[in-house]
Parts: sequence; C-alpha cells; structure tokens
Amino acid sequence: EGKDILEGEKELYELPTEPWSGLEQLAWSPDGNYIAYSCRKLAGKKYAFSTNTEIYLYDVATGESQVIDMKGGYDTDPVWSPDGTKLCWVSMERDGYEADKQRLMISDLNWSELDENGCPKASEHLDATADFKYNATGPVWDENCKEIYFASLAEGLQGIFKAEYADEVWQITRLTDED
Repeated sequence: EGKDILEGEKELYELPTEPWSGLEQLAWSPDGNYIAYSCRKLAGKKYAFSTNTEIYLYDVATGESQVIDMKGGYDTDPVWSPDGTKLCWVSMERDGYEADKQRLMISDLNWSELDENGCPKASEHLDATADFKYNATGPVWDENCKEIYFASLAEGLQGIFKAEYADEVWQITRLTDED
C-alpha cells in the first residue's frame, strides 16, 4: 500500500515539485525510518513568485516532518550518506532567482538530539562547492561518507567531479578528462 507523506498538510502541496522534477526529490534513509524530500510549502501568490523549496525529514513511524531550513532559494535532490549521519542536497542561495548557482550543501544529522517529532537535529549547513564556480548536480556519496561525486558543466564540458572533505575543507577534483 502507498502512503501520502504530505497528507494532513493545511494546503495541497506537490511532491515532486512541478514542472520538471521527479523521484530525485526524495530519498529513503539507509535504515528506512526517514524520507528526506524537497517541497515548496507555499500557497497562492507566494507559491507563484517563489523558488523557495526546503528539505524536510519525514519520520515513517510518527508521520511527522521536520524542515531543514535554509531560508533561501531552491533546495532539492536530497541524498543520504551510506551511514545515515549526513544529508547532501542541491541548493540555490536566493529565493526568486531561478538561475542561481547550484551548490552542494551538507548537514550532519544529530541522532542523539531529536526534536519534538523524533527527527534528528541538523547541524550548520556546509557548502561543499563554496570555492567551485560552476553548478553542481546529481550528488552521490562514496561509501566512506567523506566524498561526494557530482556532475557539472565546466568550461563548456560536462564532467564528473569529486568533493572530498580533507583538512577541514572541501576540495574539488575533476575526475573526467577535459578533452
């Protein structure tokens, strides 16, 4: 049987967000207890003029959601780390700017400190691509939970890149040839 994870919301929201999104806008946690999803929980005129989607954590057991609030633009495509302790997603900084740089945001999830809904509290969000001037899409975690692979159109060529956490900073490496 299916379950509408937006059931009971005060408005009729959409998941995935229209018009071009799909299943990449939601991800099951490795233990199957949570679903991270992207949604623009706005209605009417605010909805029509906003690009402000947020990432939410839905607790399968309680049916409650918690927002990982970025207070900004388009946040989408959440991806859990293999150990379930981190979440990565694609984010645009400003609301209303559909052409903002697509960044890779990462947050540690504190499973020892749960909110009133039983969801883990999220740490400060880190921009893994702060020093990378191109858009990042399609993040995928490495099994060690310290590297994230992503695609980017850089210098007119589509490439695969790796963001690696080393020496307290995220370092970006191009993995595909530039030819």
